[in-house]
Amino acid sequence: AGRIRQPVYPSVSVLDPSTGKLVHGLAAERAAGQSGDAPVLRSLKRLLNGASDDTTVRIGDRKVGIRACLAEFLQSLAASIRVSAALEPSETIEAVVTWPAQGNGAMRALLRAAFGDAGIALVGSLNEPTAAAVEYADRVTGGNPRQVRKLERTLAVFDFGGGTLDVSLVSVIKGRFEVLGSLGDANLGGDDLDAVMA
Repeated sequence: AGRIRQPVYPSVSVLDPSTGKLVHGLAAERAAGQSGDAPVLRSLKRLLNGASDDTTVRIGDRKVGIRACLAEFLQSLAASIRVSAALEPSETIEAVVTWPAQGNGAMRALLRAAFGDAGIALVGSLNEPTAAAVEYADRVTGGNPRQVRKLERTLAVFDFGGGTLDVSLVSVIKGRFEVLGSLGDANLGGDDLDAVMA
């Protein structure tokens, strides 16, 4: 197996003016850089709040179903992983997906459906504050399972993403992770700071 060449895959989609097609991730960043007037959609996850299979998003003068847009984005991510040769060509891509602290059942169902449409097998899911707490526990204990089982802490997790802000209180007691409470703003994120600064 090879190495993942690009550890971060940008959450951006662009309607490429030269082809009229949607491009995603790294290709979208390149297309946006080459054409300053290319319609850009950032932080697609923000748009999942209250979305359903029938929800559409507008990119420039084009309307696209949110599920189809998500699936296309995930297909481009899967293609990027395959190019890196990190998997055997016939190997199924499996993923554990995380959702925002304020994510509801409809959002999770939409995400699951889009992953399925993209041919990526979901093997698990959890909320983002718990995922952050698991990562923290792993780092603090150096990945030692015995040390994780001894860990007893309450963590404040601040998830300030591109499109959303979530703050959660997470209890870590002897390898058990529990979200005690969460608050969030689905309309505040790094993209908003970028817009103000620009």
